[in-house]
Amino acid sequence: MRDYAAIPARMVDDGICRGSIPEGLFTVAGVTVYYSNGTHYCGFPTMDLYERITGHRDIAGLPDYPAVPASLIFDGVCQG
Repeated sequence: MRDYAAIPARMVDDGICRGSIPEGLFTVAGVTVYYSNGTHYCGFPTMDLYERITGHRDIAGLPDYPAVPASLIFDGVCQG
């Protein structure tokens, strides 16, 4: 790791570093179900669509996050 006396002027401060969500299914606030490939994500607007695409009947055991990280790109409704 390098040490610098100051942040170089050409660098832009984008605020606090944002994490990512690992690949897989997850929920936000225990309600909305999404799928992330690690950089993009899509949503399941209905449980019928979620069940049809994933084969799962419930969301038990899915990781739950308070919000989707802003670093992920939303691709719309998940396609089967």
